[in-house]
Amino acid sequence: MSLNPVKLIKKEPVKKFEIIEESPNLKIKVFGRSPREIFHNALYTMAYIQSPSLIEPSTVDKLISAFRGKKLAEEIVIDGMDYQTLLIDFLEQALELSDEKNFLFFEPKFNEFSEQKLVGRLIGVKFENLERPIKDINYENIDVKEVEPGKWEAIIVFEL
Repeated sequence: MSLNPVKLIKKEPVKKFEIIEESPNLKIKVFGRSPREIFHNALYTMAYIQSPSLIEPSTVDKLISAFRGKKLAEEIVIDGMDYQTLLIDFLEQALELSDEKNFLFFEPKFNEFSEQKLVGRLIGVKFENLERPIKDINYENIDVKEVEPGKWEAIIVFEL
């Protein structure tokens, strides 16, 4: 009796974002399989742009950070008219909380997610200085859309 070897197919990680233009502001495209993933990747991208070394620390750094209590979860409730306004308000609230608390928020945990409302919390880490601070989100150029079934994109312009 011979056994056929089973080949494990390793899935490629989905690209979270790409930089489209770097002028005085930073224009990015965020990718996701759903609106929820777009919001997750947009928050991650905003944090990564500001301080990549804080968001992608080594495993040892993550363990040390967890033991020292340098993480924070902040509750959020956001209402909007559509995905565009909701995404702007979501990122704006993350920026405001970041400035207020000196925490860089990089991961959302949604309890409720729809085109008109978000309820959940933002997970963040303490920071001393940001490598590339974002001042604001440009309201005029934001766009969230499904480009094909199961493939969403968002255009966001960060004011640096």
